[in-house]
Amino acid sequence: MKTLFTTIAYENIIFAVEFIYKPLVPGRFSGPPENCYPDEPAELEFLSVSLPGSSINLLDALSESAIESLESDILLDMEAESFIDNMVQ
Repeated sequence: MKTLFTTIAYENIIFAVEFIYKPLVPGRFSGPPENCYPDEPAELEFLSVSLPGSSINLLDALSESAIESLESDILLDMEAESFIDNMVQ
């Protein structure tokens, strides 16, 4: 896991987000059953959410739906970035 930074919009407001991201670990679904295991989903943990240039952490002030939306958008971005990286290799 590593700490990352991004900016992302929610309801026309730009937020600066610091977070920890652990990528999805694909499972194994073929072969002998004892060698199979399920996917481990990607994980995202917010460390701070602020307005760009501000040091005030707004994480506790945001609604649950706002946090879920930010999390969903960031996970989609990270998965797309990972997909592109794997295609280039």
